[in-house]
Amino acid sequence: MAKVIAMLLITLLLSLKAIAQVSVDSSRGRPSTVENMLEMLAEQENLSDEALSDLADNLIALLEDPINLNDTTPENLRRLPLSELQIMAVTEYIRNHGQMVTPYELQLVPSFDETLTEQLLPFIKTVPLESVRAAKRVFKSRVLTRYRRVFEKQKGYRSGIQNGYLGSPDALLVKAKITASRKIQLGITAEKDAGEEFFKGNNAQGFDFYSGYLALSRIGVIKQLIIGDFSANFGQGLTLSSGYSLGKASLMVSPEKHRPTVTPYSSTDENRFFRGVAATSIDRKLTLTAFASRKHIDASVDSDSVEYVQGIESIQATGSHATNTEMKNKHSVMESAIGFNASYSKNQLRVGTSCFALAISKDFIQPTNPYQLQDADPTNIVRFGADFLYYRKQATFFGEFAMDKRFATASITGVSLLLAPAFNASLIGRRYENNYPYRYAGGFGEGSKTSGEKGICIALEFTPYKRWRVSAYADLFEFTWLRYRVSAPSSGTELSATANYSPSKTLALQLGLSQNNRPFDVTLDNLSQLEQTTRTRAKIQLTFAPAEAVTAKTRLEATRFERETAPTENGVVILQDITWHNASNRFSISGRVAFYRTDGWNSRVYAYENDVLYSFTVPAYYLSGSRYYLLTSYSLTSACKIWIKWSNTLFFGKNEVGSGLSAINGNSKSDIKVQLLLRF
Repeated sequence: MAKVIAMLLITLLLSLKAIAQVSVDSSRGRPSTVENMLEMLAEQENLSDEALSDLADNLIALLEDPINLNDTTPENLRRLPLSELQIMAVTEYIRNHGQMVTPYELQLVPSFDETLTEQLLPFIKTVPLESVRAAKRVFKSRVLTRYRRVFEKQKGYRSGIQNGYLGSPDALLVKAKITASRKIQLGITAEKDAGEEFFKGNNAQGFDFYSGYLALSRIGVIKQLIIGDFSANFGQGLTLSSGYSLGKASLMVSPEKHRPTVTPYSSTDENRFFRGVAATSIDRKLTLTAFASRKHIDASVDSDSVEYVQGIESIQATGSHATNTEMKNKHSVMESAIGFNASYSKNQLRVGTSCFALAISKDFIQPTNPYQLQDADPTNIVRFGADFLYYRKQATFFGEFAMDKRFATASITGVSLLLAPAFNASLIGRRYENNYPYRYAGGFGEGSKTSGEKGICIALEFTPYKRWRVSAYADLFEFTWLRYRVSAPSSGTELSATANYSPSKTLALQLGLSQNNRPFDVTLDNLSQLEQTTRTRAKIQLTFAPAEAVTAKTRLEATRFERETAPTENGVVILQDITWHNASNRFSISGRVAFYRTDGWNSRVYAYENDVLYSFTVPAYYLSGSRYYLLTSYSLTSACKIWIKWSNTLFFGKNEVGSGLSAINGNSKSDIKVQLLLRF
């Protein structure tokens, strides 16, 4: 099953408004920041397709209902990829100059330029207030159905395989959403992953996963009330973050987090959400949020035959229930959680305090792996935190301090500076103690969990010359305890730089270079010790729009993985994308041809590719082979649209693709994805 990623992936540029995932505006040819973010997250955070979709929930909502700059608040503007200084600049501009006539007027606001304005165009609008008031009672509904299947027969579906897949290789997703007068939202999600049973066996009720919510807005002092499934995020994510964190990809948007505290949940990740009731109340400058949740989660439960005691060995996060073992772990324990956040704003200062408590119905069995010996008990968590955000003139200061009931702490502080209209700088420091409980926490950092890490990161974004935009960061980090495949405390560095050059509206060039240095275990003479590894990536990408309806993108990327005790691994990939749409935008077609060669998994290359609406794909290219895909979309009517995507990966010199139950005899893997979207 494809796993989980992008709340804040908002700098996406669209080549077709009808295809929200196309990565460039075909009429302008400018590169999209979202590709860099997705590829960075796929490699550094090891996030999957579902995580990408989870992070993209805010993006999806904005595409469907862009923010009206003439009828909004600073809190609503925080859904956009803007710093606090930019948000306040927009608010002040409208206060002083009145309603905006066109979104392009945003270029007149201090700290905004043409590039940023064009990146925001798919997510903003400027509708006169008179028209807004006349359209208050708007009823909208949407039903999305998606089907996916791998053509080749995988090992788990063959007869006679022990603990094989229980269901068919078909994957099915159905999502429905109804919005009425902007005050009522109703959402339902139903999903069957590949290999899961459907209307039989363990899933006689139909789909393996159901999710839903009812959200009510603007009920007196209650700003929002959610009944059902929701996400919750407090402060900078140390006290509570139920979604996925962008990590260092946040540097490409805004280093300080200012996400809504609670939001309706409609993703397909079956673990990182809450189920119950959540409410947010606003009384002038004070905002209060509280929630209570109770739901079953997947866990590996061990039975002690002597003591007859059951305990949790690990919490399962795949969401897959395609085998007997996975079904045994499904919903095996109950998770209860409560949270509270109070935030006070006055002038340029916002301060908040939060608390979060979680309990799971079975005890935790402490792992015996040395790197997990200091992990906090994930079944019994109590955390308290305080956060702040202060902006003045051209600087924003932010931070959070959190502590659990055993006095383990986590802290983050930072400053974002607008040194010139086209020069931004950020400095972020963090310190997470070894035994800080990282479940439902999402702090900025190098590691995948908010514990056992400290570091400092500096980021810059500037325009050295007209039509050039450069972004770079340097991160120095230290892991204060053992980690997986790292048998001693360690340290490392990461450097990254990207330059975008747009000499015209039909041509764009992107250059990228990054290097990550960190140690891993190696065994020499039966002794385990650390060796330093260095992964270097270089990328050049040219985007060209020879006509308004056509966009072509050529990309060459090389990787180099060096280690002290083994030969250096190298990798290279070259790909060509072409996108075309007709004059009415009713029909479009895009495709890719990619060839790659790497010496192994360590020299793999990630490359974002276009997909059906609301779906994200960032495959890893490794070993030697080719990959092709063809994506078409057609609007049958103004209320009905269909997408079809076919893709194929061919591995040269292999006679088996994949491993375990997903193994395929042969050297080819192909799949099809079909999606139908109805709006009425």
